[in-house]
Amino acid sequence: MNQILFAINEKYLLNEKGAVALTNNFEICPQDYQHRVESALALLSQSKKSIGDVIVILENIERYLK
Repeated sequence: MNQILFAINEKYLLNEKGAVALTNNFEICPQDYQHRVESALALLSQSKKSIGDVIVILENIERYLK
């Protein structure tokens, strides 16, 4: 998703580390993108049962990017 956002905004993605935070300054970006991605990653670390919630979060972001 980061690669798509960088391409849409005509920016170079040099490094994945910190890429999500850089999207806050993009003209084209899903609302609350950083928060949603960080929430999904936090859920993954909590338990295997939360994978369904993570999928929903990521699918909603993906819909914006289509």
